[in-house]
Amino acid sequence: MGHYYIQENMLVTKQPSVVKDESGKLCYLIVGKWGNQGDVLSLFSVHNERIAYVRQETSQYKHANKFTLYFQNEKIGTFHHLVSLKKDYYFISQLNWLAMGDIPKFQYGIYQFKQPIMKMSKSYLARGNFYDLDISQDELAPVCICIASLLDYWQLNRHKESTPLLAKNKLGWAYKFRSFKD
Repeated sequence: MGHYYIQENMLVTKQPSVVKDESGKLCYLIVGKWGNQGDVLSLFSVHNERIAYVRQETSQYKHANKFTLYFQNEKIGTFHHLVSLKKDYYFISQLNWLAMGDIPKFQYGIYQFKQPIMKMSKSYLARGNFYDLDISQDELAPVCICIASLLDYWQLNRHKESTPLLAKNKLGWAYKFRSFKD
């Protein structure tokens, strides 16, 4: 059973993100970006070998985005957003994994049928906010870390989309125009 920590909103900085284990030892490095079709986020070992990566297949709407997961350069699944009500639901085809979570608390779990694969929650430390990943099998860690980065991406986009379209100014109510620059 593996325990890993990833910095919250890792994709905002557009710099490599570090994945550490519970003892603080560097385990993986996350490099890349997304937002456009074809963008890739890669997971590297400490020996500079690409272990897993995620490719963005579509970029139409937030809920229509599809991501393809690769492990050791072989396609292992496609990540789809199913629905958001009070909980988020995602499906990883070919692996038959269901990711679901509590949106306000940012507590997610990944399951294959009823077997837990990973639990993900927020941890508040002196060095910042981190995602705490509890992975049931160490060999699944690279794939689970890639999925955690997708959940971080959708959490970040949810906050961007929740800004109101109307804002009150000195003259009354007016529409706020959003800039699409990152």
